[in-house]
Amino acid sequence: MRRTKIRWFKLMSDMMKMSVEASAVIGLRAAKIAKGDAAAKAEAHRMAAEKVDAAIRTNMDIATSLMTGRAAPGPNQIVGAYRKRVRGNLRRLSKKR
Repeated sequence: MRRTKIRWFKLMSDMMKMSVEASAVIGLRAAKIAKGDAAAKAEAHRMAAEKVDAAIRTNMDIATSLMTGRAAPGPNQIVGAYRKRVRGNLRRLSKKR
């Protein structure tokens, strides 16, 4: 199996951006869940389901790469996938309703 090249500066930059975006998502979700209405319950369920789904997808990608012999997803690809989901949540939660 060949190694995946790690682009360190991009990895650190993406991780820093994701941490800021994740903090915003946490705040927006906390505010939404604090309302305690039906939308709050749906958001709590969505949050839990997303975390499980993200972990399963990442593990499946790694397992598939081991079985097929292709390069395993490197840190850049894994952080990129998680960051994409975090940004999606930030856009969704930031919408004015």
